[in-house]
Amino acid sequence: MPPVCHRGAIAAPQEVVAEGQALPRALELAARIAEYPQASLRSDRQAARASFGLALDEGLLLERRLAAATLQEPEMAEALQRFAKGDRPEPPHPP
Repeated sequence: MPPVCHRGAIAAPQEVVAEGQALPRALELAARIAEYPQASLRSDRQAARASFGLALDEGLLLERRLAAATLQEPEMAEALQRFAKGDRPEPPHPP
């Protein structure tokens, strides 16, 4: 499958859905992501924005530093404890 171009960036699609199903599928995935600990979502967003233009190793180090800071958040600690005990969400599967 050829890469998808958007705003000058090239990325491979994660899923292909039937015509007219892109928005419902995107909303379904967004709802699942919204259930993640908010500290991790904020950290991921900050890392994605701040690492634009950095070399890969610099970007990964930045992401690691930002993610480590979320470990101080009570919500994140609780989520990690549940995850370690096997209470994990079912990963999304393409339709």
